[in-house]
Amino acid sequence: MAKLKIVLYKSKKLKDGRHPLMVRIAHKNKTKYVATGFSAHPDEWVNDQLSNEYKKNHKLTGPEFEKVKATLRAKHDEVFDLSQGALITGKGTKVDKIINKLKKDEVILTFDQLTQKVINECKSLGRFKTAQCYDTMLCRFREFYGKIDEPDTDKRKELRNKVAIDFSSINYSFLKDFDTWHKKKGNQENSLAVYMRHARAIYNRAIMEGMVSRESYPYGRGKYQIKTKAPKKRAISKDVFKAIEDLPSEMINLGLLEARNYVLFSFYMRGMNFIDIAYLKVKNIKGDRVIYKRLKTNKELDIKILPEAQKILDNYLPGKDTEDYIFPILKGGSPEKVRADEANALKVFNKNMNRLAELVGYKDRITSYTVRHSWATIAKRIGIPLAAISDSLSHSSTDITQAYLDSIEKDELDKANELITA
Repeated sequence: MAKLKIVLYKSKKLKDGRHPLMVRIAHKNKTKYVATGFSAHPDEWVNDQLSNEYKKNHKLTGPEFEKVKATLRAKHDEVFDLSQGALITGKGTKVDKIINKLKKDEVILTFDQLTQKVINECKSLGRFKTAQCYDTMLCRFREFYGKIDEPDTDKRKELRNKVAIDFSSINYSFLKDFDTWHKKKGNQENSLAVYMRHARAIYNRAIMEGMVSRESYPYGRGKYQIKTKAPKKRAISKDVFKAIEDLPSEMINLGLLEARNYVLFSFYMRGMNFIDIAYLKVKNIKGDRVIYKRLKTNKELDIKILPEAQKILDNYLPGKDTEDYIFPILKGGSPEKVRADEANALKVFNKNMNRLAELVGYKDRITSYTVRHSWATIAKRIGIPLAAISDSLSHSSTDITQAYLDSIEKDELDKANELITA
């Protein structure tokens, strides 16, 4: 019987100092190695498995790290099955046959195929927003590579799906030309950065799985570098919120009325994110408080319901069960359907929010996050401790802002909220 083991093949050293991870097959004084497509430093391979150093050095999330380990196990099991299955003859396992069979069955995916594989993995893990980001990047890459300029949505989708992109095509020239193509369409630098980061993640995955070499990597110093601009964060004054609240009913339709309720509810609830508002259920209300977990960070928040917020809730709560959504934003259904509702609702909300702002004389473009920024800015101006609210609007992530908010005692936050919204 052949003996199999995944080993760090120290006889070969890659340019980055790592060694390949190989499946070692030993049988009848004969040893062969099968590449797994992964490599590691000695401190990344401890006790015959990948260590947390590997996760840290490759900047992997928990699920991504588990996926890498699962892929390694799958490669080991594939070799084991072949050694115990059809290739076992009366004379014993033929090691060379195993190697040849593996090489014959090995599939090298194209860039678009690997991206689709990652999309499917994300969906299976319930990470639908991440899957959507990868899908959008792939759509834009295919439109650029296939020179698709079809105005009809269905025809454009049909043409996109016929475009295949090899990894050999993803080079510096491709990325630079895509950069120019994207900007000529009037799109923003930051949306380009999002596409490029997701494409880079796919390329890194291909390197880890042995589909492409590190030498062909098109990103980094002296190659294509991803650039971002710090987004201009706007904050509106309490007077603007008051003016929106006081808009006469005859000036706004039902869509604007709903948007006004969401704007004001967000403000009264410490700048609650629109998507978190969408997912609020009746069961999240505990007495005079709303207790929920932020979708983005999974951190629990406990917020006192101010009288102004309660008035808004009173319009939506009657007749609803504990598992019902409070606001008529999401319709329910499959996870994909809910995510689609979420994206569409956010788009409509931002449009209606800007319309409300125009009606009260505010001309700058705003988004759902403007309420959050405004709450933090007003907090700073009225003297809420800087360590609590901070000058966080200069941070690159709202998670950092939330981390500051989480550090304050609940009662202090309730008091701060009453001061801010008074």
